[in-house]
Amino acid sequence: MPDSTSADRFFVRASDGQGNWSASTAVVRPAQSATVLADGATWSYYFDNTAPVATDWKGDSFDASGWRSGPAPLGWGSGPIATNIDVAAGSTRALTSYYRRTFDVADVGAFTRYRLTTRADDGVVVYVNGTEVARVNLPTGTVGPNTYATAAPTTTSATNNPVSIDIPLSALRNGSNVITAEVHSNYRSTPTTSFDANVVASR
Repeated sequence: MPDSTSADRFFVRASDGQGNWSASTAVVRPAQSATVLADGATWSYYFDNTAPVATDWKGDSFDASGWRSGPAPLGWGSGPIATNIDVAAGSTRALTSYYRRTFDVADVGAFTRYRLTTRADDGVVVYVNGTEVARVNLPTGTVGPNTYATAAPTTTSATNNPVSIDIPLSALRNGSNVITAEVHSNYRSTPTTSFDANVVASR
């Protein structure tokens, strides 16, 4: 068997009694990348202007069964939206929407990089297992349901200028991982907002 960590290469061949040799065995190499969370995945979401989100919404043990769910991209307005989360016409929108789901990593050490790609439409904070891993278009410090995004990109602009960061390996664990996000608007009457995310592991 070949040793994928060494420059040496070894092969297994067989010969018959007449000196005929079989073909060399194929070199088996581990996959160089793997998608652990795909775009368009189904997320649980909370978008409600009558009751604030639970304070433990990012936690492992949080029960999101009362949240709605749908495939990404989630939001409203222009651009491709798979799940419309907007309120009824004439209702006041909440300033912030919340998203939650899990993804599995069999062996964190099997890859050296876990790349998160999402969008800031308008502002976004992403957490993995409760640890903040990305923040764009939002002020530093504590953010709450009424924290305004610091910019107002269109969905087209946010999609064409994605946010990509490496998740710290220390934030991940073998097995199920919880990824959560909060998306803040720059103003309540914004005509567009959207959310989607993917995670790709690589060596």
